[in-house]
Amino acid sequence: MIILYAIYQKVFGYTFVELNWIRAGIGAVGEEGYFIRDDVRPLSFLAGTPELSLFFCVYFYYFLLSKNKLGMLLSFTMLVISGSRGVLVAFLVLIFFLWVKKYLFPRTRYSVLLFYTLVCNGLSYFTFTLIGPLIAALAPGQRLFVFGTFNARVETLIEFFISNYHSYFLLPFADPEKVYDNAYLTFISIFTITLLPLFLYYLIKNCQSEKFFVGASLALGYSFYADLFYSYYAMFFIFVVMFSQEKGYRSLLWKTA
Repeated sequence: MIILYAIYQKVFGYTFVELNWIRAGIGAVGEEGYFIRDDVRPLSFLAGTPELSLFFCVYFYYFLLSKNKLGMLLSFTMLVISGSRGVLVAFLVLIFFLWVKKYLFPRTRYSVLLFYTLVCNGLSYFTFTLIGPLIAALAPGQRLFVFGTFNARVETLIEFFISNYHSYFLLPFADPEKVYDNAYLTFISIFTITLLPLFLYYLIKNCQSEKFFVGASLALGYSFYADLFYSYYAMFFIFVVMFSQEKGYRSLLWKTA
């Protein structure tokens, strides 16, 4: 139903009730965030486009485990159509390292793999923000290639460092009026830069299974493009994957009981 209604929104647009809610200004994203050059961003029954995109990522992984190629194709197509670039980049990095793990280095620990995904997502983030004009020129009419949001992230980074470099980021400086669209910058503003490496270290250290790796990789990757900590529904999808039981775990409990 979620997929079908997302397709309906993409083809026919939002309903009257949804338009009233968007224009009411109640949500964190303004009306301009839902309409990019007359291109509707579907959200289906969920809270927003990023949550819908994460839903398709989870379903792609589910179909990948069940070897359902049609389901994988449908999930990936809807992921691209939904238009959340941060989720899409994080997903592509995740799939690449899952492929590396399976076919090139099967003995690599998931914690090591998660560290590499973090580095790769970071490099991708800075690359896309710096070459935004070139990317925008590829398809100027598409949401995925709009230059404005790339440029805004560059300006956000510059403002973040200029405004707070005097304290060396060692003191909290969080401002409820400030939105960074970057969970790492938000984390630093609240907990200082000293705690960020500790948080990442213990998260990566505890990555011991594929499902935890999938969820954590999506979270770390998308955190470059959004304040993920404040998105309950997005974190819900990620936690469902990270903390779901591994295959065979329940049968192992029965054998040891």
